[in-house]
Amino acid sequence: MNTLFIAIKALKQDIDELYALSPSLMEWSEGVYVIDLGPCLSYWQTRAERFGGSVEDYFQNFFQKNYKETQVAYAPHPWQAVLLLSMMQERGLVGFLGFLNPYGSSIKPSLGQTLYQQMSWQVWWQGVFELSKHLAKIGLSKASHAQLKKDQRRMQECCQRMNWQTPRDLFGLPLHSLRRRFGAKLTQFWEWAFPDQPGAHLGWLTRFDDFPFILRPLHEPIVYKREFDEPIDDWEHLEPYFKEDLNQLCKIPFYQKGMLVLCLEWRFVFDDLSDYKTTIPFRYPHDLHLEIPHHPTTLLQAYHHYMTLCRQQTAKAHEVDLPPPKLFSWELEITKMIPKNNRLLELFSDGGGVQDELQKLENRLRVPLKAYQLVDDLYPEHAFTHKPGLDQKIFPDDCGTIIHHARPMFIFHKPKPFEAKGTSSLRVFLERTLDKWWLHKEQNFGRDYYLLINHAGEQIWVYQDLKGQWFEHGIFA
Repeated sequence: MNTLFIAIKALKQDIDELYALSPSLMEWSEGVYVIDLGPCLSYWQTRAERFGGSVEDYFQNFFQKNYKETQVAYAPHPWQAVLLLSMMQERGLVGFLGFLNPYGSSIKPSLGQTLYQQMSWQVWWQGVFELSKHLAKIGLSKASHAQLKKDQRRMQECCQRMNWQTPRDLFGLPLHSLRRRFGAKLTQFWEWAFPDQPGAHLGWLTRFDDFPFILRPLHEPIVYKREFDEPIDDWEHLEPYFKEDLNQLCKIPFYQKGMLVLCLEWRFVFDDLSDYKTTIPFRYPHDLHLEIPHHPTTLLQAYHHYMTLCRQQTAKAHEVDLPPPKLFSWELEITKMIPKNNRLLELFSDGGGVQDELQKLENRLRVPLKAYQLVDDLYPEHAFTHKPGLDQKIFPDDCGTIIHHARPMFIFHKPKPFEAKGTSSLRVFLERTLDKWWLHKEQNFGRDYYLLINHAGEQIWVYQDLKGQWFEHGIFA
């Protein structure tokens, strides 16, 4: 799951607190707001895992505690979230309802899924009305708006004639037929709402460009610009200026203490008048004020990005046999940040100690830290996970200690062919496993695993499949 949207019925005095969840907030209608949790989702997932639950459980507990009588809906698409919220309002339901499955259905549907499938035409057309207004704000032409109105009337007449009781009743109709009868826009709205429709675009969850998510800004732009006296390109000379500019950002009134930065944008102008911009993201919300004046976390991230830029510029210059361009000026802007509110303080309180230090360390690294554990799976490639959750069962002591002690700590990501001829015949049989045949087309299910000593004297983990082929799968310490 890479994104999650929350639609909430909230008072104006609560808006600033909602920004503590994510900087991406949209005012959908009077008193209704949509929050894109994407910029902070990895942070919330980490917190939820730390408390032994899912993101869904984590936010449900939070909203029940802080917004007891509030209507909150969540879904993987903003259109689904606002439609579900409207259904809650129509039925007079309060609480936290929704679904994580992008297709709105599962073997065991939740209350949110069941309610969503019962969406009324009144909720649908009210949502289309609001969506049309937002499309007009971002440039929908008058002709397109008029055509959309015409398509709506045609669809309403058809629904009455065909006795379609709910929007879900259109399920099963080919999308090309819907486009021909009701136009491209209405069909797109329907596809957003019901992506399990046959023929729907399976990649819709990663494409929100067409959805009019109009950000409600939290603050004025927080930017600091520097022009150098002479072009430079050496990091040792750039580093002091970068520190100084970060300190200047911290002095801008809109960036107050307690505001947690999610993303910086670094824009360059070179002496050949070319420009470039890069994004410096933080895996966890980061307070620049706490690292004044040296800013080691941001400096490390900036160094990694600048070195990448230097390699790219050097490669381009080499192609045309010219020296790489040097920096003439740059701009630093805080593009995404969230406030640390007193009512929401528990969201950011990690108990201090080891967890705080790990978050600081991970913010400085180029790759995230991951912890792994053994899980209940006899298939070696799937016998460990880095995501502890309620659906993963830690291996029982009476079984895990037997099986996993016979397996090496280092396992190859993919088994590689092994030439068994000429190696030691002293091998010890360890276990026999079966592939997950329902996941593969190849009819080769069995593996016999052995401990074998190779020419270098290393203890390696090999197996022989049913075809008699040998593969090396790991190394014992």
